[in-house]
Amino acid sequence: MLPESRPGQGTANVTPNIIIHRRRSRRNLVAIEVKPSDSTDLARDRQKLRRYQTEPHLLYAFAVLVTYRNGTVAFDPIERVLAD
Repeated sequence: MLPESRPGQGTANVTPNIIIHRRRSRRNLVAIEVKPSDSTDLARDRQKLRRYQTEPHLLYAFAVLVTYRNGTVAFDPIERVLAD
């Protein structure tokens, strides 16, 4: 379960870099995390994105991890994270 940002509110304290959703509705489309490819947090980011698809108060349709190489303008292939 994701930690609450405000006790009793049921909202996550961890937010992806980009989210696309309709406010005040359950229509959550995509959560996107963008990180350097040498980040030590990629496994945790994948887990977080999976939870954005499975937590009852979130239920995003898609989750995407975008990694880039430091010092270059190249991006790695975009990774769609699938819920377990």
